[in-house]
Amino acid sequence: MQQSALSKLSILSGSRAKPPGILYNQRWPTRFRRILQILYNTFQLATDRNTFLCVEGERVVAGLGRVKLTQTRSIKTIIDGACILPGASTRQLADSLQLLRLSPPDVYLADGDVLIVLGESSSGPTVVHITEDSELIERHIKGSALAHQMLHMHGAQRIAPRILWSHTHPIGHILAQERLCGLTVSPSDLDAKQLLQHFRAALTPLTYLTRSRNETSPLPDGELIDLSLASLRASSEALSLVTPFITPLKLWLSRQKSVAAIAHGDYWFQNILFDYSPLPYVSGLIDWERSRQDATAGTDGMHLLMFAFSHWRGCQEPAVLAMIWSGIHEPTLQALITELARHSGIPEDELGYLALQVWIMHLARNASLIPHWSQKKRESWLHTTSQAASRWISKSK
Repeated sequence: MQQSALSKLSILSGSRAKPPGILYNQRWPTRFRRILQILYNTFQLATDRNTFLCVEGERVVAGLGRVKLTQTRSIKTIIDGACILPGASTRQLADSLQLLRLSPPDVYLADGDVLIVLGESSSGPTVVHITEDSELIERHIKGSALAHQMLHMHGAQRIAPRILWSHTHPIGHILAQERLCGLTVSPSDLDAKQLLQHFRAALTPLTYLTRSRNETSPLPDGELIDLSLASLRASSEALSLVTPFITPLKLWLSRQKSVAAIAHGDYWFQNILFDYSPLPYVSGLIDWERSRQDATAGTDGMHLLMFAFSHWRGCQEPAVLAMIWSGIHEPTLQALITELARHSGIPEDELGYLALQVWIMHLARNASLIPHWSQKKRESWLHTTSQAASRWISKSK
């Protein structure tokens, strides 16, 4: 069994004891898990006689998200979900990762077993990924190389991080990358005008990753769609709902053969760094482990649109796809759609095919989890969404 990101942090920082897995196992009820966390961490705080780290963060309750390392003795942080690591220190964490120091002392307890640490190395600002998944590290390296190759032709290679080093460690594989300048933004913190400005800026690098190719080239993302169908066998319910859309999607893709893209694969505001002069522009793109060649031009833009608008509007992602297929667009969504059509060169009335592909890719990525989804989530992501897509396909014929 893979160790969690929190357990990796505990070992690398020199803690005398790592938190029991039950405390951060998301399969346990949230309230029950929180009570156990408070009891365990209060005990650790009360009995500690040496150094310790207090891992704070709004999502540390689930072992996911951005957290910060402090040495505060505030009981409130424990009640809010902080985790005490007895005997741990940021100095030990930096030494374990061959960093000169941590700056700032922030880490990410990312999805799965991935631990991400920000620090300083002899090469400058550095981001370190630690995981047991060697394939993820290989994909990260390959994706960054692909991005550099394409972006170099436009003089924009600096917005993708350089690989500094990688090696194995007793708890997994370590990859160090250049830490890029800029800040991520949350769509919910923007007004409609700012959202459109950031969305427009984020689409610009995607044009650098698009290239022309021969009409005889393979179907864009054809292999990915076939792999998605194979993954969806883990959920017969999802597979039966998705299958009717494969043929019309492939027919549309066959008309897009002359253009392909290097896709980022997880393109949304959390992976995009912005700077301002005074309008926003992209200063960095991070997390390339899901990138792929010969992708459908525009899928990254649609992925960004879906997540940006849903977080801005406060609605679920599948609801955004349904709005695109229904043609009922409130002004901000319409502005985003118009901007995506302009940048991608795909007519607005055909963007629904990109929405189809993003939907299918998302389901395939979560195929093993679908049988465990709540009825409400399955209804939203599967049935309601497939009905909206079906109505759109019928009108498009």
